Amino acid sequence: MIKPLREKYDLVLINTPIIDYSVQGCGNPENVPPLGLISIASYCSVRGFSVGILNANLLKLTHQQIVDEVNGLETRYVGLNAFSENIDLALKISSGIDHPVILGGIHATLAPEEVIKRCPSLYAVVRGEGEAPVAEMLAGKTREDVPNIVFYREHEISANPMCGFLDLSQLPLPVSDFLEVTSEYFLVTSRGCPHECSFCAASALCGRIVRFIPMDKVVDEMMMAHNKGASRYNFLDDQFLVSPGRVQEFTISLKRSKLFGNIKWKGTARTDGILKIDDALLYELRNSGGNLISIGIESGSQRVLQMVRKRTTNDMVKLAVSNLVKSGFMVKGFIMLGFPDETYEEMMETRNLVMQLGEIGMTRINVSVLRPYPGTEIYRRLLDTGYAPEDMFYYVDNGVSEAHARGFCHRLNDKVRTSRLSGGEVREVARQIIDDFNDRFGEK
Repeated sequence: MIKPLREKYDLVLINTPIIDYSVQGCGNPENVPPLGLISIASYCSVRGFSVGILNANLLKLTHQQIVDEVNGLETRYVGLNAFSENIDLALKISSGIDHPVILGGIHATLAPEEVIKRCPSLYAVVRGEGEAPVAEMLAGKTREDVPNIVFYREHEISANPMCGFLDLSQLPLPVSDFLEVTSEYFLVTSRGCPHECSFCAASALCGRIVRFIPMDKVVDEMMMAHNKGASRYNFLDDQFLVSPGRVQEFTISLKRSKLFGNIKWKGTARTDGILKIDDALLYELRNSGGNLISIGIESGSQRVLQMVRKRTTNDMVKLAVSNLVKSGFMVKGFIMLGFPDETYEEMMETRNLVMQLGEIGMTRINVSVLRPYPGTEIYRRLLDTGYAPEDMFYYVDNGVSEAHARGFCHRLNDKVRTSRLSGGEVREVARQIIDDFNDRFGEK
């Protein structure tokens, strides 16, 4: 199950299941590779360390199966990633592993001391980017000398200083041992977000400055995957189309590599980012092989948009969707419900906007329920009103349904109420919007 299979390892990395597969009724996982773990594994591998990855999410392993598999291996360290959705499961797995465990990922970055208090046996919690700290631990540095980590020392929590962000030009191409290339290839070409949306933790994780992998290295990775059979590319950057300059660099590099027009790709963008790209460049993007752009719409209520500092308007969204559709792109909109003090009427404003965008030509939507991630303004607001972290993240849901587990993975414990509606009512509105939109505009 470990990729690649070796007699012994310096490090085994576990892609923690996003849901607890020991609970009946859980659905099938999405086949999105753990790009963060692959980056850490490749970074350490080119430095001479023996690394393996266990994709426990894809394999639908229960926590006990993971523990049994890893405890049967000879390895110096075990590493796990964790989102806020599965942090409790990650800690449950960690507590059963006999090897020193390093925990990283978004939730560990945003709430490291809270995490290590809940699992004191952890060897270290990594904050932020994991490549350099993990490599330094493998190289034999003591925990006291490794930046970006939090750990227990003599019954007290020790938090080492944070170092600067990684120079992404120094990242190696993904090592083939950790890849299983199919017709669709996933990649990230940048880290960081310059915006300050109050519901999002992206800037807290990777900074307010966007750092780019050099475009020639991006295209080298695309060519590597193309030579292994990939023909479709899915860019998972927070914002792939971040600026006209970066977009133009992308199209020029595709032409040089002969990939232009011979592949299909999809990516993400902000509304205001799309509006900075002129029609000619949008057509060029479409002709290069682009077929789907996903944009964060969030809400149709101007009060909500202003409250969360989205810095967009409904008119901007309509124009951006119109420009993309005219250029030949399919458009997917990301919607979120359950913002603080959001009313039913404001959710209907969002529904109305979504239906108007369908009239313009948008054909896909994703509706999620707000999750107050640690490090965000909304999370701090809930703490100030009396909620505790365990109300939001550390709870056992033994009656999870497939729709609940897969359709609303950003679920809140029903104890927590952010909007004027209950959790069940918010989910019902989400279903209503999805059904109404798909009935009229969804792809047939």
